[in-house]
Amino acid sequence: MTGYFTPQEAAELLGVSVHTLEKWRRAGFEGVGPRYRLHGRHVRYDPRDLLEWSESRAVS
Repeated sequence: MTGYFTPQEAAELLGVSVHTLEKWRRAGFEGVGPRYRLHGRHVRYDPRDLLEWSESRAVS
């Protein structure tokens, strides 16, 4: 994968709503949601971070 995902693309990959991603970002502390980047005013997600975050929540 190359490039960064928009919140819409990230939400689709994770199977959650854009609103949920926004709530996680606004939670204000580490670990609630996946890492993100601000490119100016634009929120972007690295697909590798999304997959890593998802894998870290696997329940056995």
